[in-house]
Amino acid sequence: MTNPLRDSAPPEVKLARPPLRRVLAAVYFPAILKISEERGIIGFQDRIRKEYPILQREQQMGMELQVGPTGELLPPQSVINQVWRFLSADSAWRVTLSTEVLALECQTAYVDRDDFLSRLAEVIGIFVDELEPSICNRIGIRYLNVLEAADLDSVKAFVRPGLRSLSDTEVAEQISTSAHSVNFQVPEGTLLTRWGILPPHTVHDPNVMVPEDSRRWYLDLDCSFEAALPFGGDKILGHYRLMTERIYSFFRWAMTPEFIEERKNA
Repeated sequence: MTNPLRDSAPPEVKLARPPLRRVLAAVYFPAILKISEERGIIGFQDRIRKEYPILQREQQMGMELQVGPTGELLPPQSVINQVWRFLSADSAWRVTLSTEVLALECQTAYVDRDDFLSRLAEVIGIFVDELEPSICNRIGIRYLNVLEAADLDSVKAFVRPGLRSLSDTEVAEQISTSAHSVNFQVPEGTLLTRWGILPPHTVHDPNVMVPEDSRRWYLDLDCSFEAALPFGGDKILGHYRLMTERIYSFFRWAMTPEFIEERKNA
């Protein structure tokens, strides 16, 4: 039996009714302060405006540690961080830019990893050209999969036994919430896996889910790598490809062949 945390990924199978709800890739880098000002991001916006014409501005509160002249730690001060969000015309794709993060997010228009990575490469390339970062210190990519209420009766057939969260037992109807989280060390960095059952009007993470009126089973896979990587060349994008393949390996291991066949032929 292959090991999804170590071995090569199986060939990607396109599903007619995929459970994928959201994909988010983020690049973290040392602060570039001019991003907080409109004039600092004009060139970046002009370059991506054709694909992402809608601009939204957000301000997020944060805390900043202060160090005194003799090295003593001063009380933290609140700071306001400017966040720029660029959306596609149909709002299916979103680019986020702040002083320390560049992200690409997709909700309903995901085709395959090649398409996603091509879009990510374009955004990172424009970011490098316009804002000239030197290194990034962390990259991550996250895939959220959801089985809706109509599929919960099929969890026993669709999901590997260790991830069923008692949903195929006689106590299934009495489950209110189940939440499981396991961190794995993988060749690409760290793989955080989360899964469980959500009752109506509940989410496990408001950053990637919205409440709905019915119960759901979710599988949230988040792969990250923390180390300095230079911008430019293929190192960042090459590592992203490896991380997407690792996530897909775990997804295929978690879901049964019956699920793949049923969704492939849907």
